[in-house]
Amino acid sequence: MLHVVPDAVSQDVALRRNLRLLGRRGLPFDMCFFPRQLGALALDLIRDCDEQVLVLDHCGCPEIGGGDFDGWARDIAAIARQGNVVCKLSGLTAYCAPGPHDAEALRPWVDHVLACFGPQRMLWGSDWPVVDLGAGLARWIDITREFLAPLSPDERAQIETGTARRVYHLPEPVIPPVAGGAGGPRG
Repeated sequence: MLHVVPDAVSQDVALRRNLRLLGRRGLPFDMCFFPRQLGALALDLIRDCDEQVLVLDHCGCPEIGGGDFDGWARDIAAIARQGNVVCKLSGLTAYCAPGPHDAEALRPWVDHVLACFGPQRMLWGSDWPVVDLGAGLARWIDITREFLAPLSPDERAQIETGTARRVYHLPEPVIPPVAGGAGGPRG
């Protein structure tokens, strides 16, 4: 939650040393920054911890409908060039200006992170319960489906589950056979 603490925290030598220790153990670190922090603060931390897998939460918390899109887009592109960062497609409706929370309002931001990171370096997040400050979870799921619909099944799978499984070292789900069904136990 580096966006809600003093900026100096992200520059702290002890924090960076501990992040590098996490990286050596193969553990990721989720980081949240406001757009004003993406350029200098976030990029400096990312470069200094280049062997650490870092997850940029909420697409860098863009100020949708009133912020500096070009500055945010420039900083997101610079962050995406760092191979140790993946982007979490989450929380965007909480960063919208008052008004509609629909796919069209979010499209420029989502299109940009998709172009910069690609599906193999993106993962989906609900941001629940904070998402309820925006469109709500059900609407966020619908909006996400709109964005992912044009992608190939493999690309959708990367964003929906594949990247998260890889980054957080999650096992494949085990779906037990249905009793008495095809391939299931006979009773």
